[in-house]
Amino acid sequence: MPPTRATATGPRPLRPVATEDFGLQEIVLHGHRVAYRAAGEGPVIVLVHGITSTSQTWERVMPHLARRFTVIAPDLLGHGESAKPRGDYSLGAYASGVRTW
Repeated sequence: MPPTRATATGPRPLRPVATEDFGLQEIVLHGHRVAYRAAGEGPVIVLVHGITSTSQTWERVMPHLARRFTVIAPDLLGHGESAKPRGDYSLGAYASGVRTW
C-alpha cells in the first residue's frame, strides 16, 4: 500500500515527485537574481546549502521531502546560478536573505 497523507476527507495517496520537478527557477530578490529549486505541497521547508555549495546538494533528498512538504532550495547569492554581486557574504547576511523569502 502506498504512503498516504491524512486530510479532512480522509487519507489520500502521496503524489510521487519526479526529479525533473526540481528544475532551476529564478526570482529577483532585493535587485539580485536568485536561482532556486522548489516542488511539493504542504508546510514549507527551506533547505540551505553550505558555503561554496549549491542547491544541488539536496537533489537526492528533495523528492522524498516533497511528498509531504513544499520544499524550496535556493542557490545563495554568490553561489550556483544566483547573482554574484559585490557585497556582504557573511553568514548573518545569508540568514537575513533567507528570512526575506
